[in-house]
Amino acid sequence: FPGRIQAQQVDWSTYMDYAAVSDNVQRWTQTHAEIARLQSMGKSHEGRDLWVVTVTNRATGAPEDKPALYVEGGMDSDEIMTTQAAMYLLHTVLNGYGRDATITDLVDTRTLYLAPNIIPDQSENYHQTPKRVRDSTTRPYDNDADGVLDEDDMEDVDGDGRILQMRVEDAQGAFKVDPEDARVMLPRRPADGADAGPFYRLYSSEGIDNDEDGRFNEDPVGGVDPNRNWPAHWVQEYQQSWAGPYPLSEVENRNVIRFYMEHPNIGSVVDLHTSGNLLYRPSSVYPDEEMDLTDLTFYRAMGQRYVELTDGPVLTPLERARSRGARGVYGSGIMIDWLYDHRGVFSFAPELWAFPVDDHGVEQRDASESEQIDWAEEQFGPDVWIEWKRFHHAQLGDVELGGWSKPMPNNPMGPHVERIASEIGQWMIHVWGRLPRLEIAEAQAERIDERTFKVRVTVTNTGFMSTNVTERALTVGSTHPVFLSVRAGAGAGAGADAGIRIIAMAGGEKGFRNGTTGLNLGHLGGWGSTRTAISRARSATAELLIVHESGPARVEVVVDGQRAGKLRRTIELPRR
Repeated sequence: FPGRIQAQQVDWSTYMDYAAVSDNVQRWTQTHAEIARLQSMGKSHEGRDLWVVTVTNRATGAPEDKPALYVEGGMDSDEIMTTQAAMYLLHTVLNGYGRDATITDLVDTRTLYLAPNIIPDQSENYHQTPKRVRDSTTRPYDNDADGVLDEDDMEDVDGDGRILQMRVEDAQGAFKVDPEDARVMLPRRPADGADAGPFYRLYSSEGIDNDEDGRFNEDPVGGVDPNRNWPAHWVQEYQQSWAGPYPLSEVENRNVIRFYMEHPNIGSVVDLHTSGNLLYRPSSVYPDEEMDLTDLTFYRAMGQRYVELTDGPVLTPLERARSRGARGVYGSGIMIDWLYDHRGVFSFAPELWAFPVDDHGVEQRDASESEQIDWAEEQFGPDVWIEWKRFHHAQLGDVELGGWSKPMPNNPMGPHVERIASEIGQWMIHVWGRLPRLEIAEAQAERIDERTFKVRVTVTNTGFMSTNVTERALTVGSTHPVFLSVRAGAGAGAGADAGIRIIAMAGGEKGFRNGTTGLNLGHLGGWGSTRTAISRARSATAELLIVHESGPARVEVVVDGQRAGKLRRTIELPRR
């Protein structure tokens, strides 16, 4: 993978907490100041900066004038591999510029917005405490509706520095020990008689019943899952827990959505997650038969590259839910649905990492928990899985504590961290390179008389995607056609501020954008459009008859393709 040698400068097996991320993004952007700028898109609930790095060659154009990919990690705070993968991509791009031809071309012609951790408050709890935190923000929330906030969190009851699972023997329990592997707990089957026991109550984490309501750890710190809190298909908490009181109730989500809305050049978004080694794409609520066929074709084309690089499948959340026997919504209110359904952007949620890995380096998504434990212990030692041990609990009496030790099982360890970051990095660079790309193939002027000129401009989309990116964008009206305008060029001399007057135009419809009169050229297809249901011309030619009030000088042609970028070309007006 391009940049892999440079990436070795970082110990990628050591997960970065907020301090490490902050230090690295500051140092790396200073070191690569010619192509990278750091900013905060806002503050988290606890006041931490939500860092975002903008990468592009400003010498070839402003970031907002180029087609852009947005990548984020940290949506789910216990999935720390996502921040690591985002940082790996950043490091690879920065160090690959000027060394790798593909990366150099992308940085010269497109923009990358990269936010490594958008929910840093809760990930700090993961890094700095024994907690295996829930995917949520840390804004206090009344999960159990008892009028008290965050009063029943998990605890390290035996003080060993880990929070594991708890099991309690109970003849009415819903779980039993796997008869083939005493480490593993299985759901009790309806046919299981008393001789299939002993049976257990299983608690997902250690803790006590702080509010003495008979439930354990049901009201931890925070309580709104940021990836159940987006406007598209949001449902109330009686339908889906952790959805929050209303869409965008969390300040972190509002900061992200504000950043997105302020950058209309974003055409694709990757929201990193773990685990499962699969790629989610929309939708969580409707089947592929209801998606626009052209958009579905593009989704499948980009998904195929993911399969080739990772050996993982491409699924919709709805497909995954149905494969597990559920009939209803799975993951409603998720970011990728909002991006596609409301904004018409190609959006993806890769679920990084699955195990065990076979002799050929292929991750086994359907490995049993016994196989997972054996593989992990062989790879990383016995501390990744803690054998069940007896402990006297102050409220439950005799219990047993055991299970996975962080960062397993939903984050990899050792060399697999960089391997997975490299694989998904290759795919994200592939997606980045599939964005549309406008070029001015021809720009010339012909004199008609002393102050009248005919300007001819041909614009071509040399990218894979159409300039509208998705057909959904046209349905919801989130993107405008390629718009061409002409204005007085720099150095036009006295009277240049008076500008020019267009008296006739051909090649499109007359339009207005930001107070400027011009020509709507429509949307231009990309080279990938040949395989879709909708065929669009890849080039458009505009002819404008203009009067330049100040006489012979130069004019500037501006082509605004929004998600396809904005181009400027100066044309010398011919003298007699």
